[in-house]
Amino acid sequence: MLRHVCAAWLLCAMPAVAQDVRLNSEAARGALNDASLLRALDDTAVPQDYIAAARADYRRLLTALYAQGYYGGQISITVDGVEAANIAPLAAPDAIEEVVISVDPGRRFTFGNVQIAPLPPRTTVSEDLGPRRTARSARIQAAVAGSINSWRDLGYAKARVVGQSVVARHEQAKLDVDVVLDTGPSLRFGPLNVSGNETVSDDRVRQIAGLPTGQVYAPSEIAAAARRLRRTGTFASVALSESDQIGPGDTLPINAQLSEAKPRRFGFGLELSSVEGLTVSTFWLHRNFLGGAERFRVGGEISGITGETGGVDYSLGGTFTRPATFGPDTEYFLSGEISREDEPEFLLDTVALETGFSRILSDDVTVRAGCWYSARAGRNGIGNTPIHAADAAVGRHIGPARCADKCQQWLLHRPQRDALCQY
Repeated sequence: MLRHVCAAWLLCAMPAVAQDVRLNSEAARGALNDASLLRALDDTAVPQDYIAAARADYRRLLTALYAQGYYGGQISITVDGVEAANIAPLAAPDAIEEVVISVDPGRRFTFGNVQIAPLPPRTTVSEDLGPRRTARSARIQAAVAGSINSWRDLGYAKARVVGQSVVARHEQAKLDVDVVLDTGPSLRFGPLNVSGNETVSDDRVRQIAGLPTGQVYAPSEIAAAARRLRRTGTFASVALSESDQIGPGDTLPINAQLSEAKPRRFGFGLELSSVEGLTVSTFWLHRNFLGGAERFRVGGEISGITGETGGVDYSLGGTFTRPATFGPDTEYFLSGEISREDEPEFLLDTVALETGFSRILSDDVTVRAGCWYSARAGRNGIGNTPIHAADAAVGRHIGPARCADKCQQWLLHRPQRDALCQY
């Protein structure tokens, strides 16, 4: 008796799922199938899930029809023969056998009279809204968004839609669209209001951002300012937004919400080779060294420990960079390194120092100019001959730094030069 009671309880506790969810439609089956929540349910769904999904599918399927240009469609969703819209959300049946989605898309519409006004100077309504083009709703949205973005690019930051009329003429299968825009006044950049910064001063944030206060508004300048702030590595998150209210003199204040990253970071590495021996390296990094988003990194390496290719080599170097020096896209850099290389062919001690400026012209092009000095002392393996040399150079290059730029006067032959010149 107890065994029968337990079996009956388990049967009642199991979810009763639909055996079949069918979609009947003569057109746009792919779009409808992708939009339907019912078609996405799996075997773990319970009857309440099917009822909720069915009620939501009316709007989702209608939106999918609009996106394909069907504005006279009829949708019916039945759950065991009962229209889902007539089933209360909390009155789901205990079991569901069949769900049927029936869609009659009707005729496909094309555009009729389309007007978006006012349009930016020297622009016309997109050809995608022409009289013989399918009246897809996404095309209307794209045309309106494109017009607003064009106005914003011209300095009208508050351009917006203030009126719209969409009329479907079912007898002609035409869609008439009338959208009215309000451009608002032409605006100039107002002050940059900074919040969230803890150790970097507001003035330094404004210098790094380089927002052109007083100039005509341009969305690209806001994107560039955010990119400069992120490039420093000092901030974990950067968000620039426009003020809701227009400031005095048709100016638009910009709000910068920042979150600073942890300033310090360190790391180390170990590498073991049966020929070259053990290599130990480490570095220490500070992302806000002097309180103005300066970056300072010190690193060292010892290699050739117990190796078979010579003695022990070591290097110790540091790099200091300061963003927004003589302009928001110009960075000052100072780097130095001391090293010793103990090889079977030579022993060389080197001290190198480099300083200068780098300017970012675009995401792919950087101009770098500065001066470099290096002093070397040691001996080669031929007769234990002493080596003493010093080099100094002033130059520039475009793009990534290259080793050859700094080795034009190297005294050793090419294989040793390539091995010793590390940038």
